[in-house]
Amino acid sequence: MPRPYDPEQQRRSFDDFVRGFLDDECKKVPDIPGRLASCNMSMLVQAWLVNRAHEVEGPLRVTAQWFEQANAADEKFGEDAHFDSALRNDAYGLCLWMLNASDYRKAYRIAVEHWEQHFEGEGRKAVRGPPKFDYAAQRYEDSFVRGLPFEPNDILHGSLADYLASCVQCGEFARGAALYERVGGNIQIGDSRIQTDVHLGYWLCKHGRVGQIPMEACPRDVVKRAYEFMPKVNSQGIF
Repeated sequence: MPRPYDPEQQRRSFDDFVRGFLDDECKKVPDIPGRLASCNMSMLVQAWLVNRAHEVEGPLRVTAQWFEQANAADEKFGEDAHFDSALRNDAYGLCLWMLNASDYRKAYRIAVEHWEQHFEGEGRKAVRGPPKFDYAAQRYEDSFVRGLPFEPNDILHGSLADYLASCVQCGEFARGAALYERVGGNIQIGDSRIQTDVHLGYWLCKHGRVGQIPMEACPRDVVKRAYEFMPKVNSQGIF
């Protein structure tokens, strides 16, 4: 059974270790700045949750610069480069929002584009036959055909929640709702029967598409608007 979040324990952890670690990390000149920036974000969010936001303003700004450098260089990481870039720009959008930057939506729009490119060309299909030795990874790997479009069902039960969250954050409501409907998502969702993050993402996109959620709303306003529409929703674990 998972332990409940303990802010006092997290605050001690931040004061004893995380603050110094962040300061040291931000003195580096990283080879893959976007990757390191993404890793930093979990610690920066932890600082905010335990009322230490003012102590990480410097690392937060350095982290934002690393994200900018990564996008300027079109940084690619791993076999699924668009997947990694989508996650990186999701984190970049949160970083900009934490800095009160008015242009944080641009990062989420980039994330949406990378999610769509991921769905269109980073799927894989297993090939019959014995595993082959991957000399780069120094291990045997099952054989796959790579570079395929994802099947609709794989999108629906894969990274769709992250895609919808990115759409909501940048106001691309019609885009998010359209993909959800195209891959066969359940469109008959009542306001009080939302149980998953995918359902909530579609619900927000559906209402945003028809103008019931302003496109310029900040993430906090979007969630507040959602609660006005569905006061009985079970929100545990959603977004």
